[in-house]
Amino acid sequence: MGSAIAGVFGAGPNTAFSQYVGLVTLTKVASRRVMIIAGLILVALGIFPKLSALIAVMPQPVLGGAGVIMFGLVAAQGIKTLATINLGDRELLIVSVAFALGIGVTVRPDMLANLPSALQMILSSGISTGTLVALLLNIILVNRKTKETR
Repeated sequence: MGSAIAGVFGAGPNTAFSQYVGLVTLTKVASRRVMIIAGLILVALGIFPKLSALIAVMPQPVLGGAGVIMFGLVAAQGIKTLATINLGDRELLIVSVAFALGIGVTVRPDMLANLPSALQMILSSGISTGTLVALLLNIILVNRKTKETR
């Protein structure tokens, strides 16, 4: 909704990335003040290209190492979240199929080649594919616990 409103006023989209979960897990810092300061630093980097050049000269292995840690923490946080709920056979099926298809389109994007371009655009991201599959399976597969209580 925020991105739609931003587009009306000619601003860029507002996005939230899952890496922030990993960053908060790693640093244990989730303060608004820190986020405001980080935002001000990003604004300064956008206004002054010479400051951005300092970031651009960071060696690729450093960025790669940070990326591995961040995405690993995001995955671990997801597993930790799944561990806190009671997963029955239905839920395990939903999670496993969504996870497998999400990884599948990321590793083998050519598997979408025969789909219409609109579907390719939607399903090209593993996150969107996994989410949509999980939502559809949650709707389609019968929840026996809910059915028995009626």
